[in-house]
Amino acid sequence: MGNNKSEIKGTRIILFIGFLTAVGAICFFIFKIPDFWPQMLAIIASAFLGAGATAWITNTLLNNKQKTEEEKERNLKLYNDKLGVYSDYVSEMYIALSDNLVTSEELKDLRTKLFASIGFYAGKNVLVDINKLILEYFFDKEGNFKEYVDINVQMSNFFSGVTRILQNDTQQKGKSNDGKKKTKNEVKLKEESADDNKKKDIVLELWNRFQAIINAIEEQEEQEIENRKKEEQIEKIFEKERQSERDEQNKQLNDSTENSNQEIKQDSSVEDEPQYLEKQAWHFNAWDIEQFEQFKEPFNKSEKIELSLVEYGEYWRTNLLKQVKGGDIIMLFRRGGYGYVGAFKAIGRRIFDFEKGEEEILYFEDPENNIPEKRDIVTNIDEFDKDARDYDIYGVREDNGVTLCSNLIVKCLAYVPEGVGNPGGVYRRTISRYDSHYAWLLKERFQKKGQWK
Repeated sequence: MGNNKSEIKGTRIILFIGFLTAVGAICFFIFKIPDFWPQMLAIIASAFLGAGATAWITNTLLNNKQKTEEEKERNLKLYNDKLGVYSDYVSEMYIALSDNLVTSEELKDLRTKLFASIGFYAGKNVLVDINKLILEYFFDKEGNFKEYVDINVQMSNFFSGVTRILQNDTQQKGKSNDGKKKTKNEVKLKEESADDNKKKDIVLELWNRFQAIINAIEEQEEQEIENRKKEEQIEKIFEKERQSERDEQNKQLNDSTENSNQEIKQDSSVEDEPQYLEKQAWHFNAWDIEQFEQFKEPFNKSEKIELSLVEYGEYWRTNLLKQVKGGDIIMLFRRGGYGYVGAFKAIGRRIFDFEKGEEEILYFEDPENNIPEKRDIVTNIDEFDKDARDYDIYGVREDNGVTLCSNLIVKCLAYVPEGVGNPGGVYRRTISRYDSHYAWLLKERFQKKGQWK
């Protein structure tokens, strides 16, 4: 404001000097004063006008330069603050995802920080883009929450998308927080009020979208607690059976002769030692009900079966799947209190790379039956499409963000639909190596159900 007053004052002085010069020239003309004095006055007036104009222009340029530098300094500070807030938020997102399990409390915290920190620096367009991302990964076209999605898989894609949105927002130049180019004219109060109302609307909508996801995670967490209780009950039943067996053995020892006693004691000592499965065992977590459609009647155990997992921009599950060797034992886990429902022998793998449009089929070497390893790469689009229809168990090929569908080709050793519990505790990952002793205990349980002979 002070600079504007100074410029106005300088302009007035110059105009006043010009006015005096004009008045003087008129007077000299009217009163016919000799030419010398008008010329002298013109020279003096010109000097004053030149000096005044120079001073005014210099002052104006300096003021404009100062305002530009102040604006640059302010924008730089605002950008650095914004960059720091965005960077911290991205870090917190991936810390929450580091254990491949985003809890309801972690998501609540991220939602609060989105509106309290990110929303302070971000314009409406950023919130709109994040809202679109949530709709894409977690809601159907009618706006209903997708009950069938794996929330943690989709959450990794959502976090990746939010990261891109924030990166793009920090890289935009010459734009204001609402994404529009800056102009010299100030936005009218009415327009500002309308933009504020729109931002309030998108904030409310985004908050409700987050709440729907949080509710779904809380339901899963409650279900997980119930599942653990069921698994503990199953474990107690099996432990009671084992205790009964031990009691029966002790009774036989007490009723036997001394020699028989010694022989039974030796057998019992061997029995009490930890037993291990000879082959490498793997835990495999079925994603959803589609996996179990293969086991409906008539179910032929001699047929080849495929256990499937899906990748959305990640590769660690597929990398683990590629470590499975011929003859390894796959323990199939089913959520919902079932525990492990099946055991399978690995005979190969099938991997669909949807980004490349390529399919890898590998059958492991089988020395017992003198069968060599066989590997094939399918690039023909017709063959690829046919196999995808047959072996994309979860039908994810058309999903946004899906990159891989990776299957283990197996033969069934045991399948108990009601499950046999979970002696090794909870393995949360989709695929991981499984403890050999726990695998032996599972084999024993399957055998008690008349399986794995």
